[in-house]
Amino acid sequence: MIGAAWGWAIVCASLTTFILSTSKYKEGTMQCGPKYPTYSTKSLTFHFIIQASNIFLPLFLMIGCYVRMFAEIKQHMQRLDENTALDRNMIFSQQRRVTITLLIVLSCFVLCWIPYCVYSNYAAFVRDKSTIPRYANAIVSKVILYS
Repeated sequence: MIGAAWGWAIVCASLTTFILSTSKYKEGTMQCGPKYPTYSTKSLTFHFIIQASNIFLPLFLMIGCYVRMFAEIKQHMQRLDENTALDRNMIFSQQRRVTITLLIVLSCFVLCWIPYCVYSNYAAFVRDKSTIPRYANAIVSKVILYS
């Protein structure tokens, strides 16, 4: 699974860097990187593939896994309630702590990737790339870097 994740990351980075774009110095950002994609069907298709596979697919998989984990935890807690002498409040507090932990992890994922998602969608659909604020790239890069 880890190998597949690294493999997909290499494919995405290679497509962006070598096939769909060329490197360019980005004035005001103090970095080099791929040129903004042109407004074409090929570029928009690639953008949607990247968005779907790198943001939305993991998000939906995490939500599905967490819902299933929550259901299993709930069933386990019901079995504990029926078969042990543990206090019901203690069982509920354990379930609540696990639920809060799962929600924190999911919230961190969403909050860290929303800036990139908004920025990349805006950059993909705006025709005049000079309207993109120069500081936007640095902000979303820092958010993703520290996530």
